[in-house]
Amino acid sequence: MNSPLSRSEGGKLIEKTIFNEMFWSCAEKNISICEPIVQILRMVNSNAACMGIVYEGMDRVREYISLICKNDNLLYNRIWRIVEKRWCMLYTPSHVAGLFLAPNYFHVPKDRDIMEVFYNCMERMYHDPEIQYQIQIQSISYRQGTGHAFTTARAL
Repeated sequence: MNSPLSRSEGGKLIEKTIFNEMFWSCAEKNISICEPIVQILRMVNSNAACMGIVYEGMDRVREYISLICKNDNLLYNRIWRIVEKRWCMLYTPSHVAGLFLAPNYFHVPKDRDIMEVFYNCMERMYHDPEIQYQIQIQSISYRQGTGHAFTTARAL
């Protein structure tokens, strides 16, 4: 208030903005929307294996943004277009395969799309039909929680 700038036109505009309840409401909403995106960026920036986690995290970000935007579809669509544009630049089928194989997301329902992308990745990596068949058998065992690794872990 003691600054000569506070009496200027710009200073008065800043004061009006700071005391505007709507400004703070919008700022809070913006921070809420950005928070889960920043969390995913932190995961990607870490040294941990995170491909599957990023894919699952983006699903959660979408749900969270929808929750924050409540019934404002226009706002949701504007925000999601921005996020999706960046996601499409980063997304690879190996993210989806990573989700399928991530043990910490084993409880996440493996929908048909995830399985299809996983098998497409496997077919691109291994051209030998015998190896593809073995991976399919092992993936079924993994999904069902059966097989040598699972029975050994249960016995312990």
